[in-house]
Amino acid sequence: MSARYLPEEKVAGYVEMALAEHGEQVVIRLRPERWISADLGSL
Repeated sequence: MSARYLPEEKVAGYVEMALAEHGEQVVIRLRPERWISADLGSL
């Protein structure tokens, strides 16, 4: 599921500003192979 935080017509302006202000960026997406968790609700 993905969420959109900007209206579609605002995305190009945001990307232009982000490149000018922050430089080139990288997106890294990972999917875990294992999920380790603990139930700490009884503490």
